[in-house]
Amino acid sequence: MTVKNANGCVSSGNSFTVTVNSQPTITTSGNLTSICQSASAQVTSLLYSATTGSPTSYSIDWATLNDQGNTSFSFNSGGGNINNINVPLNTPAGTYSGIMTVFTSNGCSITQAVSLTVYDAPTISTGGVFSPVCQSSSSQTTTLSYNSTTGSPISYEIDWIALTDQGATPFPFSSGSGDIINVNVPANTVAGTYNGVMTITTSNGCLATQAVSLTVNSVSVAPTASVTQQPTCVNNTGIITVTSPASGTGYTYSIDGVDFSNTTGIFTGLSSGIYYVNVKNSTSNCESEATSVTINAFVTKVWNGNTDASWGNPANWTPTGVPIASDCVDIPDVGIDPIISGTNASFFASRLTVENNGSLIVEETNSITVTNEVTVLGNGILIFEDKSSLVQVADVANVGVITYRRKTPVRRFDLTYWSSPVTRNPGITMNEFSPETYFDKYLYWTSDFKWGTNLYGTMVMNAGEGYSIRGPQSFSTVTASVFTGEFIGVPNNGTIQGPPARAEKYCFFGNPYPSAIYADQFIHDNAANFYGTLYFWTHNTSPRIAVPGGNTATYSNDDYAIYNLSGDTTVGNLSGTGATSPGNQEPLHGYIAAGQGFFAKARTGQSAVFTNSMRVPNSNSQFYKSAKTEVVEKHRVWLNFTNTQGAFKQLLIGYITGATNSFDFNYDAATLNANPYVDFYSINEGKKLAIQGRALPFAVTDTIPLGYKSTIEEGDFTIAIDRADGDLANQDIYLQDKVTNTIYNLRSGGYTFTSAPGTFLDRFVLRYTNSNGGKPLGNEDFENQDQQIFVSVKDKNIKLESFSEQENLQEAAVYDTGGTLLYRKKQIGNKEWVITNFQSGPQVLLVKITLDSGKIVTKKIVFK
Repeated sequence: MTVKNANGCVSSGNSFTVTVNSQPTITTSGNLTSICQSASAQVTSLLYSATTGSPTSYSIDWATLNDQGNTSFSFNSGGGNINNINVPLNTPAGTYSGIMTVFTSNGCSITQAVSLTVYDAPTISTGGVFSPVCQSSSSQTTTLSYNSTTGSPISYEIDWIALTDQGATPFPFSSGSGDIINVNVPANTVAGTYNGVMTITTSNGCLATQAVSLTVNSVSVAPTASVTQQPTCVNNTGIITVTSPASGTGYTYSIDGVDFSNTTGIFTGLSSGIYYVNVKNSTSNCESEATSVTINAFVTKVWNGNTDASWGNPANWTPTGVPIASDCVDIPDVGIDPIISGTNASFFASRLTVENNGSLIVEETNSITVTNEVTVLGNGILIFEDKSSLVQVADVANVGVITYRRKTPVRRFDLTYWSSPVTRNPGITMNEFSPETYFDKYLYWTSDFKWGTNLYGTMVMNAGEGYSIRGPQSFSTVTASVFTGEFIGVPNNGTIQGPPARAEKYCFFGNPYPSAIYADQFIHDNAANFYGTLYFWTHNTSPRIAVPGGNTATYSNDDYAIYNLSGDTTVGNLSGTGATSPGNQEPLHGYIAAGQGFFAKARTGQSAVFTNSMRVPNSNSQFYKSAKTEVVEKHRVWLNFTNTQGAFKQLLIGYITGATNSFDFNYDAATLNANPYVDFYSINEGKKLAIQGRALPFAVTDTIPLGYKSTIEEGDFTIAIDRADGDLANQDIYLQDKVTNTIYNLRSGGYTFTSAPGTFLDRFVLRYTNSNGGKPLGNEDFENQDQQIFVSVKDKNIKLESFSEQENLQEAAVYDTGGTLLYRKKQIGNKEWVITNFQSGPQVLLVKITLDSGKIVTKKIVFK
């Protein structure tokens, strides 16, 4: 090579060599590996398959990103990844283009268009707290609620600090809110709080992390639960009660592990079976382990008759044992039918069912008490013989018919007051009950409250109403025969309303039940609307011809037996015990027989009501109670007025809790003067009383005027003690005759006197002292004794003192003016007694003092 200068001079020639290097090449798509957004600087790579020219570095001129200067890289002629391509931090998502220049060591280069895709990084908005779970012996899942996501994540994984990690788990995230529902919790994870990191990932591999926590709550121990009511015949469902944890302590209860709506821990109406009781903590929602509770199926007592016909034989029942009041009893059709036999036997059932063709007979005087209904199916037979009882407790409807038989001795002309203990459709008529009664001797009580005749007895016998039916026409007019009547129908039960009433008019009632009822209870329950005296017609002697040669028969002795809370009076010639049959052949003793009619007088226009509470299983036990529960004090004497020709009238005087010395509706009974021959009564406030109740305490100073009436020609009559009870059982009882001016001790026998016909109101006085002297309780002795007994009151203490040298205080009783016993002390045995701190408000009190000799002194005090 030569050179020339400006002057045109040319140099000598020099030789040189020119080397031409090969240009580098790179085989690549130019697409950099996509990356995800990041708050940090990151690198990506470019895959190439071959190079030539041995390039040693590269640079990238990005259109919108920061350029990457010359960067050394060891290229491989066989291909590889350029893996140190820088991506600035916080590079937004998008696709970026640029020119990559590849250099060789001798400076040769080549360019390559490149592009980079930056994907959105996912996000999730969540509190990071999983739904708490409860301890479990099984694996379970929990959930994580989130509010929103971005970047369309498709899976998650959790790195737990103390639990088993959960690997990548696909999940269809929503861009809105939702719940991750399949987060695993290992079995037997102990209670506590667990922390970890959850990573969510998109389909492009972009991910985000989130701190998370999980609380595992402890569970309660199995609850304490038991059956508090097994199914019975009364209630065929059971009750389960949870006692721990108790109601109101933050738990709900379940018997199926599903429904925890119960907040009381008491489950009712349950059928028989096994129940699994568990509880749920209302705060943690954790359920306890279950407690197994079994409700038994109730067992029906079924008659098998394997041994004999005796109801009371345990071997005759399946399962073995005589039924009790809680048992359902079933009488099927078997070879040997049951019979309730014996005397005054009482048996029980909760429900009684006589199956089709089954049979049960309750013999005389026995009873069965059924708490609920009686059912007789198809051709089943249930027979109650005379004087037996069906008592029911619940006011429920019975199904099917029974036969109830009643027997009473009557003559042809005897009238008997009947009522029906059953109901039938169509109803039972008087003629059906007594078909042989003469056609015009069926009587009823009209709406005008007087007797009416029902020709041929076509009238239906309504429950609770009385009917008068004469004896069968075929019966003797002199000798009584036993009349057997049958009532066939559904046994009456529950509340039954009596006939219509009108104030101050007599109503004709009938016991509506196939059992006796307690008269006192009827009186108490209807006291607001009826006077408390009941009247029962009797026919206890043969009729006779009133006028020789005539044909009209009358009774020498017919009258009403009377009963109220003081007691009863009879009309003589009665036999037996208890009101066991209609016709009143026997004393009432406080009961009204099944089928018995009776009268009572209305105070208002409100009808009387019969209820099951009045019913009793038998009727031959004498006891003194008021409304069945309150034991009362009674001291009574019955006096008979008779003559040797059969005239008879009885009166009663009693000192009784609740009675006063004025007229009392429930304790005093006016004579009805139904006996055409004689009447006998005590007199109080101008009223003639067959029964007179008087206030407690009994005082020997009491006197009671007596009156009588006679339509019989002049002759002898006798007044005598029939019986006495209470304090009067041993008390001398005197009759003062003002005509003969004598005082006679009736304890020595009856007092006989002569009387002409007429009404005598001022001849006799009943008294308990003899003012003529010479008697143990003479008036003079009493007055002297009374002066030696002192009663004083101070600071709520009542002091009793005897200043008699011979007499000690033996007994003391304190009553209010209504006769209620407030205090009693027996066996004092001293001359002084102090009732300390007596609890009473200011009132007048009566102090009754019994001395050693049996003498009684009554003192009135003002207690303050």
